[in-house]
Formats: sequence, structure tokens, C-alpha cells
Amino acid sequence: MSTAASRTAILVAGMHRSGTSATAGALRHFGVALGSRMLAPGPDNPTGYWEHEDAVDIHDRLLDALERRWDDVRALPPGWRSTDAAAAAEAEIRALVKRDFAAQPIWAIKDPRICRFLPIWTDVLRETDIRATAMIVARHPLEVAASLEKRNGWPPRAAVLLWLRYVLDAVRDTRGLDRAVIRYADLIEDPVRTIGEAMARLGLDATVEPQGLRDFVDPGARHHVAPAQADGDGVFLKLATDVYDTVEQIAAGRAQWDDLDARSAAFDALWAERADELDAFAAMVQRLETAVSHRKQSERDLHAQVEAHTETNGGLLMQLDTLSAGREELASKLAAQLRWSEDAVARHDALQLERDELRSQLTAQIRWSEDAAERLESLQAERDELRSQLKAQIRWSDDAAARLESLQAERDELRSQLTAQVRWSENAAARLEAMQAERDGLSSRLTAQINWSEAAAVRLEATQAERDEINSKLIAQIRWSEEAVARHQALQAEHAELESQLTAQLRWADEAVDLQRELASERDRLRTDVERHVQAGIEAEAVRAELEGALIRARTDIEQLRTHAGALAARLEASEAVLAETLHQANGLQVTLDAIYRSHSWRVTRPLRALAAALRPRAR
Repeated sequence: MSTAASRTAILVAGMHRSGTSATAGALRHFGVALGSRMLAPGPDNPTGYWEHEDAVDIHDRLLDALERRWDDVRALPPGWRSTDAAAAAEAEIRALVKRDFAAQPIWAIKDPRICRFLPIWTDVLRETDIRATAMIVARHPLEVAASLEKRNGWPPRAAVLLWLRYVLDAVRDTRGLDRAVIRYADLIEDPVRTIGEAMARLGLDATVEPQGLRDFVDPGARHHVAPAQADGDGVFLKLATDVYDTVEQIAAGRAQWDDLDARSAAFDALWAERADELDAFAAMVQRLETAVSHRKQSERDLHAQVEAHTETNGGLLMQLDTLSAGREELASKLAAQLRWSEDAVARHDALQLERDELRSQLTAQIRWSEDAAERLESLQAERDELRSQLKAQIRWSDDAAARLESLQAERDELRSQLTAQVRWSENAAARLEAMQAERDGLSSRLTAQINWSEAAAVRLEATQAERDEINSKLIAQIRWSEEAVARHQALQAEHAELESQLTAQLRWADEAVDLQRELASERDRLRTDVERHVQAGIEAEAVRAELEGALIRARTDIEQLRTHAGALAARLEASEAVLAETLHQANGLQVTLDAIYRSHSWRVTRPLRALAAALRPRAR
């Protein structure tokens, strides 16, 4: 046998009376392990149920804790997966898998109740690294209803409702698993082919001895066959027939599992329309079943008490028989003595000499007889006293039974109080974990805030460095502008000097006009010098204009630098405000955290934190 994974579990799911027992028994012929603790065969299943006894007990206890039974058509209570009972069942299932199937490459578990509790099984298998697969066994709902009507006296409508609940729960909770459909009719007709194809669909290879499997599956075990056309117009029957037809199509490869989603939604809608009536009726049936169960248990207890009293009375009757035997023996002796006395009287005439002696003997015998009569009366009184003691013992037994019931009630109350205390402790541990999570969140926020503050400080330092660099550039620009102004002033001084020289030259030229005749050649030379100085003045004016433009541009740059420096200063002030606010929040969080550590509730819950740390599952 080979598998698609190192270990594989087959969850055999289906409604009661649908052929799940035959399917599980057939898997055994394919070498699939079922465990060693199997339920014994019953009158309604003589070839065996092939159900693991421990799994059935786990399912029944969980149903009882959830106030449900195997035949309850209602959905499980909301949030049932998070209950203490579900957690306990999960632990028991995990232990069962580890104990019975740890070394099995392929194994199967079968119990129709598993349809209601598949989420627990799939979670356990996922945690233990076992590949979970499913075989969903389907039989026509009317055949199942007929079988339950014969075995349990159920009305068909109730059986159809339960069929829908089991099948749709199984389909919903095996989503995502490798799964196959086993049609009951196909299993009866050809078990070798039907189981072999299902195993192949699950990716499992196995060998089987065909004749042994055919001998195991008895076609005569199918006592009910659904009609070709279902009778009745009930909406649930029509829906159940539609669901079964779709399952048949899936088995034949002509439909997909998702095609059942609409049918499941329709069932939920129909149930919601009648939820109040159906829930109330189911709850009433549950209470009646519980009352009947308690009555049967009371009858069994009463029968046990009667048997105990009967045993006690039997002992007393034996004592009474012993006393009666003794009394009869005394009576026999008395009768013999009387007969002897009669013989003595008969011999009276012949034994005149012995008469006095015989008379005295007779007197003694009469006295002995009287003593015997007194002892008999004493025995009768003792018998009456024993009867009185028997009645008192019965009354004491009744009182003891009442006290026992009272003690049982007190035990149940203490157990309830213990459960409440454990629940309170778990809630306290949960609140403690929430407070620790909140503390971790505050610590994370504080760390993030500190990191942000450090980043802000880095950005602030970068901004300050940028501001210092801009200030340095601004100072350099101002220094350059001051140097430009100084050069401009120097040029202006040079220009003034040139103007004064030009004025002197002009004055000298005016004097030269008077000497024109004498200094003609000198005038030409002076004119040339004047033209050269005028050109120099023009060039100086151009330089002055250029310097004024440069000064204006420098002033504009200075204004822009001052504006940028103001913006940087504003940003710096905003950064400092954010930093101050961040530090203030960090200080507030630190104060809050210190207050939590100093609080009375933190000190009081220290033992619970230690307990929660001890009970917290260790990382694997």
C-alpha cells in the first residue's frame, strides 16, 4: 500500500443507516486500519458497526455537553467550537490518534456523528501533520427514512430533516480536503470497484482480496429501495432529493462540489423561516428524551434498590425459617412428651407405685413445656422485632438514597462552582494577556515614538546644519556685497578725482584759449587728452552702472536668503514643537506605564500572570 503523504486519515462521514458501516468494513479489506476498540455488532447491524468505541464516546459526551443528541435536527449552538467541552473533546481525539494510529500509514475513523464535529478532527489532523481525506457515504433520503422508521419508529419528515443536516454539514466542513462520494447502491452492487475508485480519487493505492470483500458486503442487507419518483410535496423532501441528485452527479463526474452551495443556502433559508418552531419542537423533544433517560436511570436505580432489599429480606427469611424449624422441633418434642404422658396415664393402673414419681415427672415436663412455650413466644417476639428492624432498615435505605441524591446535587453544585471558578480564572488570564498585549502595544508605540523622535532629532540636526550652511553662504554673500560696495565707492572716488582733473583741465583750457595763438600745437595735444579723459569717464560711468546692477542683484539675493532663512527658522521652530510634544507624550506614556506597574490590580494579578505563563503552550 502506498499513500500520497507519509500518513493519511480517511474520515468516513454520512447519515445513519446510509452504509457507513459497510464502507468502513470494506476499507478494512483494503488494509486500512480502523483501531482495536470496535463496538460490538448489534441486531440492526449484525456484520458490525466498525466504529471506534472511544470516538463514539467522545462524540456522545460532546453532544450531551452541548445539549444535543445524535438525532437532534438543530444546528450546533453558535460558538460551540470555542467551548470548554469542545476543547476537552479535541484533547481526547488528539490522544486517541496518538495512541491508536501513530504508526499507521493509512487509517480511517467512522461514526455518523463525525458529520457534526469534522472541524475538530481536521484541526487535530492538521496539527499532527496527518493528511486528512473524506469519504462521504450517500444513500437516498427516502431509503434512510424507511430504515429509521422501521428501527426507531421515526416519521419520514424528521428523518429527511436529519439527513439534510448531516449531509450538508459534512459537505461544508470537508471543503478543501481530498474527498470522494460512496453511493450506497454502488457499494452494494460492486464493492471492489466502488471502494477502489474512491481510494484512487483520494490518491491512495491499495490491494484487496476481491472475494473476501464481496462476501463481506451482503446485497440482501438492502431492505429499502427508494421509488423512482419521490412521493410527497414537502419542501425539505424536495430539497433533500435535489441534494442527493447533485451528490450522484458529483460521484459520476458530471457536477462539482460547489454546486451544493446553493442547496445549502436554500436549506439555511428554509430553516430560518421555521427556526422558532423547529428549535422549540427540537428543544421539547430534547427535554422529553432527557426526562425519559432520567426516568430510565431512576428505574434502574430503583430496581437495584429492590434487588438489594430483596437480598436483605432473603437473609431475614432464612433466619425466620431457622426459627420456625426450631419451633417445629420443640413442638415435635412436646408432642412426643405428650404422647409419653398419655402412655404413663394408660399405665396408671399397672404402675400405681410409680404414679407419684410419674406425677412429679409430669409436673416437671409440664413446667418444661411451659418454658418451651415461653421460649417460643420469645422467638416470636424476636421475629417481630426483626421485622421491625427490617422495616427500619428499609426506611434507613430510603433516607440514605435521599441523602445520596442530596450529596450528588451538592457535588454537582460544587462541580458547577469549580467550573465557574476555572472559567473565571481563564477569563482573568485572558484579561491579563490582554493587559500584557496592551502594555506591549504601549511599549511598541513608545519605542516607535522614541525612534520617530530620534529621527526627528536627526532631521533637526540636518536642518540646523543646513541652516548653518545657509548662514555661512549668507555671510559670504554679505561680505561679497560689502566688498562690491567698497569697490563701488573706490570707483566713485576715482571718478570724482577724474572729474576734478577734468574741471582743472577745462579751466586750463580756458586759459589756453587766451594763449591760442601761442600754443596751437599744445591745444591739439590737450584736446586729444581731453577726449581720452572723456572716454575714460564714459567707461567709468558704464562700470558704475554695472556695479549698481550688481548691488541691486546682491540686495535681491540677500532678501531671498533672508526669506529662506525665515522659512528655515519657522520649520526649525515647528520641529522643535513636534519634538517637545513627542517628548511630552513619551513622558506621559512612561508615567502611565509606571502607574500600571505600581497599581494594585497589577500586583494582585501577579500570581495569575505567573499561572498564565506556566499554562501558556510552549512553542514547538
